[in-house]
Amino acid sequence: MILVSILVAAVGAILFLQTLSDLLSLLRVLVSPAPRRDAPQGETPGFLVVVPAYNEELLIGSCVRSLLAMDYPPERRRVVVVADNCTDRTAELVREAGGECLERFDLEKRGKPHALAWAFGELELERYAAVLIVDADTLVDPAFARTLARHAPLEDRAVQGVHGVRNVGDSPMTRMAAVLSTALYRFMYPLRSRAGLSVPLTGNGMCIGTTILRERGWRAFSIAEDTELYVDLTRAGYRVEVEPDAIVRSQEARELKQSETQRTRWRAGRIAILRRLGPDVLFARELHPHQRLDILGELLVPGPMVHLGSALALSAVVALLQPPGTPWLLALLGLPILRLVLYTLLAIPRQAEPARTVLAFLYLPIYLVWRLTTEVKAMTVDGDSGWVRTDRHAAADEGKGQ
Repeated sequence: MILVSILVAAVGAILFLQTLSDLLSLLRVLVSPAPRRDAPQGETPGFLVVVPAYNEELLIGSCVRSLLAMDYPPERRRVVVVADNCTDRTAELVREAGGECLERFDLEKRGKPHALAWAFGELELERYAAVLIVDADTLVDPAFARTLARHAPLEDRAVQGVHGVRNVGDSPMTRMAAVLSTALYRFMYPLRSRAGLSVPLTGNGMCIGTTILRERGWRAFSIAEDTELYVDLTRAGYRVEVEPDAIVRSQEARELKQSETQRTRWRAGRIAILRRLGPDVLFARELHPHQRLDILGELLVPGPMVHLGSALALSAVVALLQPPGTPWLLALLGLPILRLVLYTLLAIPRQAEPARTVLAFLYLPIYLVWRLTTEVKAMTVDGDSGWVRTDRHAAADEGKGQ
């Protein structure tokens, strides 16, 4: 039974990392919050918007139209879609929507990271303050660029916008995903940012200063390139900020089968990054200890649903077996559960249909079991393998504004 206590304590300590980071962040905010740097009056930075796309004919038209409709001076932004090895009408539809398209054909180096690296070599980055990276299944809020401009000068900064859900009402899965998005971008990440921490980049709605890209190049080529970029920039001394009013909404998987490839890829990629960069982060003297803790928590701790499912399952085991130190083990597991519940309760009232959102959580037990199985599967996947496209479905809002 002592072995059970040791194993549960070890897993519980990992699950507790993000809770500990949040508690430390809250303490730092109360004692000495990081100062907010506002943009100089009248500054209008130039933005290069880059949209990597592979066979995205279902959704690319509305994505381009929403980008061109942003409330931002047209002469201060340029929208470019990179049609990467496309075999459908993606490039044609981009041009029909009024966008600019670069076509790339390289079957050896496929996928979003390679498409971005190639595009940055083709485009004149020095003409812009920052690059905005937007996924092809996305609708952007009209104020997206304008709110990011608050962080100017942007040339040597990185900012993550809100990565929301475009198809909230499609299924219980999409409603729960919208709750998670709200919890992350309205509560979790702003707390970390106010505490002076670098927040994770999440792949869509990213703003990267052109000085960073010109001096360092694009260095993230794993299947979880956003997480790799976040770790790389933070270790290099850049603090990734969050902008809660810069909103993009992408299509969330509405069925378990559709989501499986995506979830497995994300987790396998993070495991690979942890294996490759984790030891360096642990002993990186240039990083504040709290920042090191936060990065390791981001890499080690599974997504919120697996986090919750693991903590609940282990709590049940402890309650049933009553190993030595049971009260302490239950407290260690219970605090992360309490944290997730608290963020969920804060996020639900911000949904468009709170009552229907609450009902969506009736699907949670099925989803938890499924997510735990995908977590196990991710451990058998090569996290440095090639990029895999997530299946799309036709959107009810295709062709309409945000």
